[in-house]
Amino acid sequence: MRNGRHSLDEILDDIGRLAKLPDSAALSMPPGAYASGDMFELEVRRVFESEWVPLGRAEEVAEPGDYFTTELAGDALLVVRGDDRRIRVLSNVCRHKWTEVAQGQGNARVFVCPYHAWTYARDGRLVGARYMDRTEGFRLEECRLPEIRSETWRGFIFVNLDPEAEPLAPRLANLEPHVERHHMQDMRRFTGGDEVWDTNWKLLVENFTEGYHTFQTHKDSLENVTPAELSYWGHQDAQFSAFYGPFHPDEPAREPCHPDLTERERRAVFMICLYPSLVIALSPERVFYMCIIPVDTGRVRTRWGVASYGEEFENHTLNEIAAFYRQVNEEDRVRLESIQRGVRARYAGRGRMSWLEATNIHFGRYVAGRLGV
Repeated sequence: MRNGRHSLDEILDDIGRLAKLPDSAALSMPPGAYASGDMFELEVRRVFESEWVPLGRAEEVAEPGDYFTTELAGDALLVVRGDDRRIRVLSNVCRHKWTEVAQGQGNARVFVCPYHAWTYARDGRLVGARYMDRTEGFRLEECRLPEIRSETWRGFIFVNLDPEAEPLAPRLANLEPHVERHHMQDMRRFTGGDEVWDTNWKLLVENFTEGYHTFQTHKDSLENVTPAELSYWGHQDAQFSAFYGPFHPDEPAREPCHPDLTERERRAVFMICLYPSLVIALSPERVFYMCIIPVDTGRVRTRWGVASYGEEFENHTLNEIAAFYRQVNEEDRVRLESIQRGVRARYAGRGRMSWLEATNIHFGRYVAGRLGV
């Protein structure tokens, strides 16, 4: 039976058994977990419709009217900063005939539906609906774009489709002591992209949060900066996992960085996965991140970027840094899209996991818990 056609019960039983294995005996998730449409639909229901999901950075909507659009679990979303300077996540679907009222990103005084020109303010209020004045029972003031619950943590914008979900910030209390000295909320994004890759969302999360592939996939990029063999484990929690990637001894000091940083923090990249889908490479003077949103079984949207304290670095130009991360992303993309093809192969098997993949083991246990196995 091909891996993409294993029954959901078979896949879940397998994941449940894996979740009980100790780290020392860990195996990868079954290939069908990345290829099954039924598995994907369950993940949407159990994970992405009820968890805090990252959408982007606050500085992407720095001024009133700044906005960008995205989607989550089939819902079109509009992220916008209002005239009161509050960031809102609104439904991007017109209340009249379901057209998306905004596209892409930019700055808008109002949002005008391109179909019937219903016009919405930056806070979602309907402020104009031409030729509706003779419609019995219609009241402009009673119509607005629904606002979806959102929070901002350390500069990252999160949304939760479940109005009853527990707040985000308390869930990350155990992580705070390890990131607070970096002051990520003071950093500003200077490069990035919004891309769709032909791979499963879990593969991208796993790729970002393990150091095993670095020596081969990134042998001409990351391996020269943070050698895989120097990696060591940091923290495991129900809400996140993390490890440290120390700099190569020849790597020069990273400046400008925050004076609060410890000596260890000045000489390593802190690799973090906030479950389910924010991955962060926190360096002394910048943060590289990916906001990961599944599109379907074999496609994932990644809104990625690099943020820093300023635009002047001692050892690299902004263009050099941007080019470096685009190279790293392309190296990963080629491999992950190949893996996505491989998980559907008739003879795709299972592999023992390296000690350098411990965070993948912990992520697998999180997935198993959310799916109830």
